[in-house]
Amino acid sequence: MAIYKDTGHGVTIQSLMEFDKIRPILGRIVAADAGLEPLKTEARKESDIEYTVEYNLILKDDRGNEVWLSGCNCGYGGTGPHGTYELLQKVGLIPQQTKFEDTPIPSQHRCHWP
Repeated sequence: MAIYKDTGHGVTIQSLMEFDKIRPILGRIVAADAGLEPLKTEARKESDIEYTVEYNLILKDDRGNEVWLSGCNCGYGGTGPHGTYELLQKVGLIPQQTKFEDTPIPSQHRCHWP
């Protein structure tokens, strides 16, 4: 089992691009958890600056791998929740024909799939 973490610093498009890069080495995504509040946090240090990364979307594949993303979340109608929606459609956890507003993503502060 491996844990893959983005380096997007909470930027949705960066999280989506990094997921696309690692997707070929992952198994089939079978579960996801999203939160308005962080599901995981991690202390980081770059150039002598310490900060906390908040991961609001965690994906799990059928091989036991996890993907932690900082730029995707749920609980409102902004860019982060739309990133979650786009990614979950891409991996098949939300059907393509389902509209954003018909998912729990914009209204729930914590979501789980399947």
